[in-house]
Amino acid sequence: GSVIATSTLWLAVASNSTLYHGADTAIVHIFKSDPSSSSIVRVAGLRPKSISNNQNMKFGHSVAIGPVDAVVGAPAFNLDGKIGAGAFMSYRFRAAADVWGRHPLVTSAYDAAAADHFGHSLSLEGTYLAVANNPDSPARQAVYVMTKNGFEFVHLHKIQAQTRLG
Repeated sequence: GSVIATSTLWLAVASNSTLYHGADTAIVHIFKSDPSSSSIVRVAGLRPKSISNNQNMKFGHSVAIGPVDAVVGAPAFNLDGKIGAGAFMSYRFRAAADVWGRHPLVTSAYDAAAADHFGHSLSLEGTYLAVANNPDSPARQAVYVMTKNGFEFVHLHKIQAQTRLG
């Protein structure tokens, strides 16, 4: 695989074939460490929510994983007619059932614009998530800091680079 994220217990892997094929073939594999046998076991395959007009959303372009959350970037996601606005999809581990499930759908930038590619890079630490975009316009480059509120991630701050002229 070419995109990998790790936590103490989990390993998430998206392969090149995941990045550039349609939603029907996109998958991010989740593996779990088994200390008793010193092995790693595949426990889930995360797939994107099937959404019309989003067959090439680049699901799996970025991944982040924590103890109970996995976040998968889809930077070419089309949002309300804004082509390439980008998004991420969050998944939650349900320890009682020992399964991963999609929880709550899709999150985009609150100020999404076409070609922003929100979800280009992800980083998850505790209850904080950093989501970067990679827009065609350097003036729109930003990192969005989010935090968990119950089962969903909510926007806290937008960090934008200052442009120096001269």
